[in-house]
Amino acid sequence: MKKILIKKFSLWWFVAAILSFIPFMSLASDSCSIDFYSKRFLTSGPIVDGTLLGHGRAVCNHPHDGFVLWLDEGGIESGGQIAAPSEPAGSIRSIRARIDTDLPAIKEEAVRGLRVITSENSVNFRILADGHQEVGPGVWRFIISAADILNNKDI
Repeated sequence: MKKILIKKFSLWWFVAAILSFIPFMSLASDSCSIDFYSKRFLTSGPIVDGTLLGHGRAVCNHPHDGFVLWLDEGGIESGGQIAAPSEPAGSIRSIRARIDTDLPAIKEEAVRGLRVITSENSVNFRILADGHQEVGPGVWRFIISAADILNNKDI
């Protein structure tokens, strides 16, 4: 009887020790997540400045002072062009794009993105065509990044 009681007691302590770390494990992840939905069925040809190419949301569940959103350099060629795979920048199969939001934002020229000051845990954004352009058929890869602002004093 004592052996069974000791085994149950040891198992209980093991479970209690594991459960006590769960809240800290969630605090260890201080990255933002992004959901993005591209606009389907866009046609080739002329597109006007501001044409919606997709929309999304960045989420950060820990305390912060805002977000920085940008189109990553890995997906952008010189001049903000997002090119179809194996196509040179400036070809008819490339597209210039920018990121936008409804919240007040400051342009971040260094990362070609936006700084959004908000304590909300999410921010909605859009990817828009940047200028009037002629676009041929193709597939584009948008590399969108987000980071949270932990200290708003330097802004």
